[in-house]
Amino acid sequence: MLNVCGTSIPIPQLKSKLKQIIIYHNTPGFKKEREYLKLFSRRASLQTKRNMVQFVVGLMVSSWVLQGFHRSVTERPVTRHEHRMQQGMSSSVSTASCTACFASVTEHDKETEDLLPLLNRVIPGVISYKDIDIVTQANAEGRKVKVYHEEAGTGATTSVELFVKRVDASRYAENKAWPDLRRTLLYARTETRFYREIVSLLPTNLAPKCYLAECNLEGLIDDNAHVLDESLTDIPPLLLEKEASKNELLKDRGATIILESLCPQHYIQDSPLTLEQAKQSLQALAKLHASTWEQKELLANAEERLSKTVYHLPMRNPQELLGMEESWNNFLEEFQSNDTNKLFEKSSIQNLGKRMVLMAEYIADELSPRPTDKYVSICHGDYKAMNVFLPRNSKSDGDAIMIDFASSGVGYGMCDVAMHTTHALHPNNLIDGQAEALVEMYLEELEKSFAKASSASFVYPRQIAMRHYRLAVIDYFRFILGRFWKGATLSAFDKRKNNKNTVLVNRNVDAAFALIEKVDHYLHEFEVEHGKG
Repeated sequence: MLNVCGTSIPIPQLKSKLKQIIIYHNTPGFKKEREYLKLFSRRASLQTKRNMVQFVVGLMVSSWVLQGFHRSVTERPVTRHEHRMQQGMSSSVSTASCTACFASVTEHDKETEDLLPLLNRVIPGVISYKDIDIVTQANAEGRKVKVYHEEAGTGATTSVELFVKRVDASRYAENKAWPDLRRTLLYARTETRFYREIVSLLPTNLAPKCYLAECNLEGLIDDNAHVLDESLTDIPPLLLEKEASKNELLKDRGATIILESLCPQHYIQDSPLTLEQAKQSLQALAKLHASTWEQKELLANAEERLSKTVYHLPMRNPQELLGMEESWNNFLEEFQSNDTNKLFEKSSIQNLGKRMVLMAEYIADELSPRPTDKYVSICHGDYKAMNVFLPRNSKSDGDAIMIDFASSGVGYGMCDVAMHTTHALHPNNLIDGQAEALVEMYLEELEKSFAKASSASFVYPRQIAMRHYRLAVIDYFRFILGRFWKGATLSAFDKRKNNKNTVLVNRNVDAAFALIEKVDHYLHEFEVEHGKG
């Protein structure tokens, strides 16, 4: 610790600051800073260190550098003219200015300083980093960061962009009831396991490169507990502790995943997708499913280690099904004015909420295969439009890349297909046999991908495949109705109309009506089959 100009400054922290300055303003005019960095070693004299401190604090107090740190540091390098101005200013810095400047710089870094130890674990020689983008979701927080590090061997400074996804149990425990917190933590556990245990089995480039995937839920969820284990309904004793003790115990609980950041110059995310984009995303999906198709031993292990689709009925809050009739009646009343085709006048539509409640468990059971059943594979589980990065140029940039495997698990691949087409495509691209054509294209790609990976014969009769597809469309509608359409209003749809991360049928009235009409038709088939029609 050095005391300079009345400010106590930890030496390692100051050294890190100087490195940041050199990286961001790495031009020939900054020769003196680099010389100081070389001098700053354990063998340097205390006076040398004090001289270095005074120089750096003086540099930081200059208006250009101070503004740069407050703006997360500007991209352009400092010019030689600006450098000479800064050097001229540095010799006349007052004690008050030194103190204020250093305090403001350290305050700027408080929120991001915590990533340095983590980044050093996966990228040797990390010097510093800066945030490019921050993504806050209901069950995780993501940060896209540019990491500056020394290149092995040469010592040259280079950079790489990473995406850091974190689930902090202590943060979510503050505002989530245990059923919701449990689901959040299980999502985190599933995704870390997917990257650690499954991704190496997949064709290359289906998922981003993973640098780190770790999860610690000790005291919250038993590592051997299955996602549907009834014991998980009990609130863990740890969460019943006094607030101060609970916060301390939860401090290191959660999950961290560090992935390569996919370059926007080569990949895009969009919603809704065009037909050509949908074909690309479904081709990637077929490769995922084919890679584990009917591999009983692998699937038995995955059944224990992973999860279920995000809309799988046993994974959902029971209140969604209990309130489904009321949700549907509210939807009918709210959207009546938009029913220009008199769809709501049909008795089958008026009773759709009740019909869904009666058929929900049967539909879910039909879509709950065992690992030893036919036509089973590992599924993505949450294959919405924004969970796939599409190549801008498929010839040069390769295949689509999937993200967010928090709901991955064993099941019928058609559950992914049904969700994706419903979530990602405008209804105009699903009429006149276009939806069925997309499913057929997926099946052809599935068979082709399976043939590349296995010498076994591929069997998935079209009649059974389309049955799985229709069941999955109904099941996904049950999730939409119970989870999103409770209290749905036209104004809420309008507010979300440009939110690409929201399922299209929850922000576009035409898409919602098209799905309702399709489900009414599909549901009748299975009501007859189940003796409920």
